[in-house]
Amino acid sequence: MSSPLVSVIIPAYNAEGFIVETLDSVVTQTYRPMEIIVVDDGSTDRTAEIVKDYQQMRKLTSRPVSRLSSDSTGKPDNLIYIYQQNSGPSKARNTGIKAAKGDYIAFLDADDLWMDYKLEKQINLFRKDAEIDIVFSDVKITRLSSSGMKELAMFRENKYDREFFGHDYIVVDPFMKLLKTNFMLTPAVVAKRSCFNDDIFFNEERRYVEDWELWLNMALHYKFGYMNDICVHVKDMGDGLSADKLKMSLSVIDVIETLINEKKGQIEKLELKNNFLSKFLKDEYKWTGYNLMRNRNSRRARTMFRKSLKEAFDLKTVFYYLKSYFQA
Repeated sequence: MSSPLVSVIIPAYNAEGFIVETLDSVVTQTYRPMEIIVVDDGSTDRTAEIVKDYQQMRKLTSRPVSRLSSDSTGKPDNLIYIYQQNSGPSKARNTGIKAAKGDYIAFLDADDLWMDYKLEKQINLFRKDAEIDIVFSDVKITRLSSSGMKELAMFRENKYDREFFGHDYIVVDPFMKLLKTNFMLTPAVVAKRSCFNDDIFFNEERRYVEDWELWLNMALHYKFGYMNDICVHVKDMGDGLSADKLKMSLSVIDVIETLINEKKGQIEKLELKNNFLSKFLKDEYKWTGYNLMRNRNSRRARTMFRKSLKEAFDLKTVFYYLKSYFQA
């Protein structure tokens, strides 16, 4: 059986302190990727120099290689460095996807790490079920909190198990489950190159939840597989600012409203159970309205409360809708 070719895409911005360790975690994979594509998103530090030094140190070429030369062991054939003006990680990932030559696209952030068996286990799942289009795994997260550093396994922490996914390795009703929560972290994902097309890429205009938006789009078309193995180590140093939470909430609403407008037919075909989408929107509008009131934006809060009530009546929402008129 021939070995599927994997392109690894790493967006990098001022990554001089950790890019070597990240590249090492790819080069030491038990399943050999065809190429590593580092997309430098306008770094102002030594990221470019370090990547190019790494290329020489590992004797990796920057030239395209023959598809026939790739096997499943050893180091990647080439390390490609691409520079772009600072435009954000979504554009960097899209740049990498468009430059990729592999049959599969794997993502890794410049400050995260793969376990050395990651690609091997994911490619084996693709081989097990040829209908699967996207495979993701569990993730170890190191999180900075007020009490210090904490490590957790994402699946166990959030009860993402067989009961949640609905199958031993397939995600049943992925669109509906993704509305509940984003259970896919980008560095844990490998997708067939054919999944990306004119309207299925990362949204370069979005600052928040752009990965979740892509997975929702893919869930309308493709089959998802998951693995319980922890294959990625992610460092979460989020600041948790309330303003960012509000912006994220507004982005979530914009994603869903855009999908409803642009993909209404595909969403209707999913036959979501018990008006699930309407209930989701009702709650998102309501909680976003509360957050807008906390930020003294009563006019926009009223818009959210009206939208929530349009989805379903709720006495508490009515109370806050009326209260918004008296906010100074």
